[in-house]
Amino acid sequence: PRTVTPNYINAAKHWFLGQNLYDGSGKGFIYLPQAALFYSLLAYLPFTLSEIIWRAISLGFFCFSFFYLCKVLFPTKQNVLFFVFTMVSLLVSFDSARNGQFNLILSSLMMLACSEIGLKKFTLAAFFLALGFVLKPTMIVLLLLLGAI
Repeated sequence: PRTVTPNYINAAKHWFLGQNLYDGSGKGFIYLPQAALFYSLLAYLPFTLSEIIWRAISLGFFCFSFFYLCKVLFPTKQNVLFFVFTMVSLLVSFDSARNGQFNLILSSLMMLACSEIGLKKFTLAAFFLALGFVLKPTMIVLLLLLGAI
């Protein structure tokens, strides 16, 4: 099966056992330690159930953040644009959803942060950016870009 969630499950379980999260090979769990805690609520569920819940959370959060972004950017046409944007983006993000990667949640946090910046709600935007960085350090690119702007 094509899934990375066993890496998240193992890291979360190792966290609670006080064991090393990393094997030193550069493979497996390669995120910050706090990301293991994010997945910890699902780590002790049966594997299939945790896979289904994780993908439902990822896709649901992704769709919600698109809806919010459309509401902020296009308040009079939000429903039509939400449908179009979501259909197009789900097609190109299918691999991330299938593999269970943090990418959908990271993209969602990016959309929410940019939406909040557009509304001049900087504290909430900073929260979304920080949470994204904790989950996947590649969020640093958007953090630095927004800082430069």
